This record gives sequence, structure tokens and C-alpha cells, in this order.
Amino acid sequence: MLTKVYKFISENNMLSSGDTAVCGLSGGADSVALLLSLYQLREKLGITVEALHVNHCIRGEESDSDEEFCRKLCKSLDIAFTAVRCDVVSQSKKWQKSTE
Repeated sequence: MLTKVYKFISENNMLSSGDTAVCGLSGGADSVALLLSLYQLREKLGITVEALHVNHCIRGEESDSDEEFCRKLCKSLDIAFTAVRCDVVSQSKKWQKSTE
């Protein structure tokens, strides 16, 4: 899989040496796989990897657990981690919009 990821990044000029790749990290399988792939390819690509998690606060404790999982994963890999919170339910009521 790493070979395919590296080839795709290279062929599409997605990253250059010296870049910082900020990975959106939800805690789901897809975003974790992307983060781990970038982490494993960081030296070969000459990049720095960081992670950003947005806690939409929609699922209560489950949303908080996702954030904590992401935080711990990044800490274990020494990846810079930023988490932001947005109370989507309150905002959707305020703006009379759906949570989507």
C-alpha cells in the first residue's frame, strides 16, 4: 500500500520536500490509514506530518473518545496534533440549519 501512496503523491506532485502535510484525522479507519502512511513516508518524501481533528460534538462522549484516541495516537508517534471543537448541534439550531 505504501508504494501505491508514494507513487500517487509523486506522480501528482502533491507534496514537495520541506512541506508540512496536515492530515485531517477523524479517528476512523481511512484517516488513520492516511496518517500512518504519511508518517511512514515522511523521510522518503522529505515532509513533516501534523494532524488536525475537528470534534463536532454531535455524538457526546463518543465524539470525545474519538478526539482522545487521535490525541493519543499522535502522541505515541510524536506527531503535532491540533484539536478544535465546534458545537454543531447548537450552531445548527441557532442558524436554523441541519447538522450536515
